[in-house]
Amino acid sequence: MTINIDPLLKKISAVYSNIDKKLLMGLCNVQSKMYQDMDHIPPKIPVEYGNLRRSFYAVTSECEVRRGKTPSFTNDRRNATILNTDHSDAIARGLNRAIKFGTKKGPCVVFGFSAFYALYVHEKYGGNIKWTRPESGPGFFQAAIRNNINDALKIMARTVRMPK
Repeated sequence: MTINIDPLLKKISAVYSNIDKKLLMGLCNVQSKMYQDMDHIPPKIPVEYGNLRRSFYAVTSECEVRRGKTPSFTNDRRNATILNTDHSDAIARGLNRAIKFGTKKGPCVVFGFSAFYALYVHEKYGGNIKWTRPESGPGFFQAAIRNNINDALKIMARTVRMPK
């Protein structure tokens, strides 16, 4: 008795040949969800001039800048120049990390904020701070990650799901 497993092997091959693309798409969807939450669910991204928000970037191991390609920073010229330079540097470093990781481990998305004061604002707990944006405050990045762990797993599972 002979069993022809060629159709099964073709199906498996087709699924696995696209797995990296699906994983990357899933990671990009997770990143988008996390950014949305940072911008809409407390603690939200603090906003004074909007530069911190505009400094958000996301890059992939496929050398793609998914978000933050051409931000327009406002304020005085000196700070806008610094923000533009820092942003370009952050994207270059992010791409370098993503590509390095992606080459060794598989698809990768690196995302964050390039503004030189992003960490300071994120960690500004305590005190009598008058945030200019309602429901904004410290810990916005960390909260978005923590609040989306289960959603991230669901998004990845849904994106990578094998066809029947």
